[in-house]
Amino acid sequence: MNSAVLLSRGGTWKPSPWDPPYLMPDPGSTWPEKAWAAITFTDTAGVELLTLDGDVTPEGIHFTGDPEEMDPIPAGAGFTITLETGDGIFPIRYGTVIRKEVFYTQPTNRPVSTPRRFSDTFQRKTLGNKWIPIVGRTIIRNNSLLSLPNGVSPEVAFFQKSAIRWWEEFSSDTVDIGITVLNTDPILTGRTTLVLCADALFTTGIGVRFETAALSNKLHLGTITGPNTLVDETPAVTNTVANLDHYRIRYTDSTKTVAVYKNSSLDPALQWTDDAAAIAHGRGYRHFGMAFESALLGRGIQVTSITAMDAA
Repeated sequence: MNSAVLLSRGGTWKPSPWDPPYLMPDPGSTWPEKAWAAITFTDTAGVELLTLDGDVTPEGIHFTGDPEEMDPIPAGAGFTITLETGDGIFPIRYGTVIRKEVFYTQPTNRPVSTPRRFSDTFQRKTLGNKWIPIVGRTIIRNNSLLSLPNGVSPEVAFFQKSAIRWWEEFSSDTVDIGITVLNTDPILTGRTTLVLCADALFTTGIGVRFETAALSNKLHLGTITGPNTLVDETPAVTNTVANLDHYRIRYTDSTKTVAVYKNSSLDPALQWTDDAAAIAHGRGYRHFGMAFESALLGRGIQVTSITAMDAA
């Protein structure tokens, strides 16, 4: 169904199901149980601007967008609303953004690009709508019985895969990311990948993978071809992940070099220069996030805090 999303500067977007974009089910029916909804906004070139998750009830779908999320969405942007059920993912609404606000013919003076900084400690019960799911289900795990802080991991064990990204991309291509990790199941196989310089679906980008197992503890650096697929661009190194280890990852666009530092060391544990320009950069390719692979009986390596910022 073709419809519209109505936005106003400084306002929270929280449409009733009977208001545009009309999120009621067809007359005489209800939305399926255990369904998931999402709305994705794109610019006129098809570049993803924002994705929000929605709450699905039998009578309607409910979205909430804060002003800081919705104000950058321009008039004329496109949107698609999808419904995910046990039978698959179905587009149910699409259309155009209309902004009901004062129009200024002279642009205000503002920097072309404002450096951005993001951080999350995950010391709560749920991820919230600023982390966008790409694959599987990712949760915040309570580690209080181990006297450790919460950590992010796949919802279940049994070799499950999941991936999430931050809702907003960087404003530049040179970035600095720090993460603190937990390894509560050190003898069980698990992989966790920090993804940066990526597109919205993690089909291209740079990945730093932490791998743990009884006989294989490695640190990898390479390129991603999917949310949980990494190709080493430099030989992996032996690395044992301990609880509360901190890793810093920096990509410098002027030299096309990514370096990984462990704890307080000033010498890179791994480093790679993209001499062949294999990774795309620029707007639409500045996303970051995490991808996880759990073990047969364990959740793998968890991320307990992350800080990321433009460093240009």
